[in-house]
Amino acid sequence: MVSTFAGADGDCLQKGEENERFSNLENLVLIMFEQDTVLIPKETAWFGYYPDGSFKPVLPPQETELYTEDWIGLRTLDEAGKVHFISVQGRHLGISEEDMQKHIVPYLKDQSSREYSTNKAGFWRMRGHSYRELSAMK
Repeated sequence: MVSTFAGADGDCLQKGEENERFSNLENLVLIMFEQDTVLIPKETAWFGYYPDGSFKPVLPPQETELYTEDWIGLRTLDEAGKVHFISVQGRHLGISEEDMQKHIVPYLKDQSSREYSTNKAGFWRMRGHSYRELSAMK
């Protein structure tokens, strides 16, 4: 039997298909919002989920098949110290500027290429800020 799961784009992927690309990330910052009502359970932000056939308890990511069988490379990244599980107050995607500075910007500052500027500017545009505002925060 081939195990599948829905990827970020909603397409079904075979186990291991995304593993190589995912496990090559330098860092993976997973942010869970404590008052999230969009993701159910909110722990899915960290790849946690319910056990098969049940709605309780919520399994931490390290106890899911996705992790233990390393379907996407999450276990490989975690064992290498590259996964950062962050929990912040707020509703879905309602991250404060203080939490952005604390939990996201340090990973963006480590980038030195043009890609850094594009990614950082794009993220801030998504949050309704201009790149100039971000530059002023440095």
